[in-house]
Amino acid sequence: MKHTKSILAALVAALSVGAASATTTKTNGVYGDQIFIAGSTAMASKSMPAIDAYLTNVAQGYSKIAADNASASSAKIALYTKVVTTTNGSTVTITTNGVSIHFIGSEGGTLVTASKTTQPFLPISFTGSVTKDATVGGFVVPSAQCTYNTFATITFSDVNQAVGRFAAGSKTSPVKTVALQEVGSGINAVNFAFVAPTNFPGSNITDQVARELLSVGYAPLSHITGNASDSNSTVYITGRDIDSGTRSLTFIETGFGLLSSASQYMYDNTTGSFFKTVGGTNFFNGQSFTAGNGGYFSGGDLCTYVGNSATNVGVISIATANGTNNTVTPFSTNTGGKNYLIGYAGTADIIGKTNTIALSYNGVAPYSGTNSYAGFQTTNNGIANGSYSLWSIEHLYYNLANAPKGTLTNDIVNLANGVYSTLTNTPTVTLGYGYTALTDMKVKRSAYEGSTIISK
Repeated sequence: MKHTKSILAALVAALSVGAASATTTKTNGVYGDQIFIAGSTAMASKSMPAIDAYLTNVAQGYSKIAADNASASSAKIALYTKVVTTTNGSTVTITTNGVSIHFIGSEGGTLVTASKTTQPFLPISFTGSVTKDATVGGFVVPSAQCTYNTFATITFSDVNQAVGRFAAGSKTSPVKTVALQEVGSGINAVNFAFVAPTNFPGSNITDQVARELLSVGYAPLSHITGNASDSNSTVYITGRDIDSGTRSLTFIETGFGLLSSASQYMYDNTTGSFFKTVGGTNFFNGQSFTAGNGGYFSGGDLCTYVGNSATNVGVISIATANGTNNTVTPFSTNTGGKNYLIGYAGTADIIGKTNTIALSYNGVAPYSGTNSYAGFQTTNNGIANGSYSLWSIEHLYYNLANAPKGTLTNDIVNLANGVYSTLTNTPTVTLGYGYTALTDMKVKRSAYEGSTIISK
């Protein structure tokens, strides 16, 4: 009898549990933190691993869902998510927190963080593989998987917002920007250099010649070599697009002027021609640019094409580009000499690129640390001692006003501070070529990028 009662009691208990389960409500598709990070491609090889280390730490508990490269140091697009399950009585809520990163350039990142202008990111709900951003006929085509257009909350910039294209309160029609909150007072120095093909007969470029090239688009080779016999050969300039901090720093440092319209060329592999960039509208944020004022999306792309131009052993022709279908039509303008293409890029983008060399700037060779590469010096860090001026300070900014609903602002600040701490505590030897730790800098700028270099 007692045995029968025990069985009945157990049955009743089981039914009770079943009834409770049946009335449990699950709430899916709820988003908590949605943090979007934009900014510098020149710093991506260092900032992406720092972000990865912070998010995947046990304390944070995020998992990398997708990236355009398996190596964090080579990725410019990535998505991390963390799923949190909470129970309140009979209600179970499943919340997804996400951090989506898409580096398109310092100036582009400042724009989408300091305003309500948007750029494409991987949506927080994304799963699957990601393709890289592409450059087609001088135009940038964002990854097809970056389908969620929104503004950013955190950004990295090679130039201080105060002297950049989108300084606080400036109106670059139709955009009005606000002042961003900076973490600390700079991350590290970012090293830049002019780059040329290996068949280029010069080894140095001055700020005067740089201004001439950027303004006109080309100059006689003799202006660089000083040899009268080179007057029939021509040097053309290539460069970065208007989203780029590398471009801003170079325009400021050479004295060309941040907002001056450039005359930049690109190299077409198919026809073996240089062509002036056509005007258009930036795919990422809708900013328009005139003919010649466009350029390569990344420093890596720029260096690749500069190197490709060296393999053309014949006389490279000049061409026109059709902005509608991105076709390039070459025509002959040669006067008996040769044509060369040079550009500017971050040191990290130049190192290792085939058929390229770095040029000295105002008579001083750029520094690459322990990595020996054509045109660089490895024993004297001219950036740290003040003899080489083509460098800037990397900045980390955030804008809590851009945080989506449901995002905890403390999580944005903690993420920014955590990444900043990792990067600022990394010595030059670990940062590698392309960057100098601020602790090794014997000099500083009197104000912002482009200002006088003085002793600390």
